[in-house]
Amino acid sequence: MIDDYKNYLSTIAICLKKINMFMTKNEDYCAEFTREDGWKLFFEVERYYRPLGEISVQAPNKKKIALHLLMNAYERSEHVSLPPPSLIVQMYFFTANIDGWLRDWGKKDTPQL
Repeated sequence: MIDDYKNYLSTIAICLKKINMFMTKNEDYCAEFTREDGWKLFFEVERYYRPLGEISVQAPNKKKIALHLLMNAYERSEHVSLPPPSLIVQMYFFTANIDGWLRDWGKKDTPQL
């Protein structure tokens, strides 16, 4: 990961370590984390408009989807309000829900977004 994004990448790696998800790919503008059960998280950043990036997740045998869209689906399905999807909020949401709401999402069709 290029220097402009190393602090973000470090924060993500620390958060994901708590759920046994580790970096499996680290390129200039994309990092990938994987867990033994097949879950993946992608941190893809912008080359020209910095700092700008997106966090996407992929359940086993599912398509990759932006994490902020899953947060929107969670808000609608659970009738709750979440804070704006900053890096820390997205990491908290993902780590708190990977073995609950997101696990169930991974077994079903993608929620209506």
